[in-house]
Amino acid sequence: MVSAAKVLRKEVFLRNNNWYKQLLNFTTFLLISYTAWKGFLKSGRGAVVCNINNAVELSGITFTTVTGKKISPDETFNLHFVTKARLTGYLTEWILYPKEITQILAAVDTYNPQKDIILFIKFNSDFEVNILENLVISPPECYQYVCRRWEEFLPYLL
Repeated sequence: MVSAAKVLRKEVFLRNNNWYKQLLNFTTFLLISYTAWKGFLKSGRGAVVCNINNAVELSGITFTTVTGKKISPDETFNLHFVTKARLTGYLTEWILYPKEITQILAAVDTYNPQKDIILFIKFNSDFEVNILENLVISPPECYQYVCRRWEEFLPYLL
């Protein structure tokens, strides 16, 4: 089972020094917010899942993961949106305690999609749930920005 300490941590994005934040640069933040708002517009409440891959070892620009692996920014993550209706099944796959699933679903019911993001981070066998609050740029603003500069962001969204 996943530790309760890793579930439902409230974050002020880009203000804390967790290991994964080195991977979540401004471009990634825009993409996470874009994905959150697009998912909300299409399907209602839910969460963004960020799968971080530490198995890629490439030359050139790299980041160092917590395990010391070097990874390319283009290969580090992929994003998708999970609707509230599918969350219980999704979280059950990660063998969370029922109490934690209930807490996450309650957070999804109460977060403000125009200002906040529920973000799941999957890194190898680790799973973390964060509520990103007090964002520098709101999800609707990020969505509009990405749409205006679509060609620039398209490679990340394929």
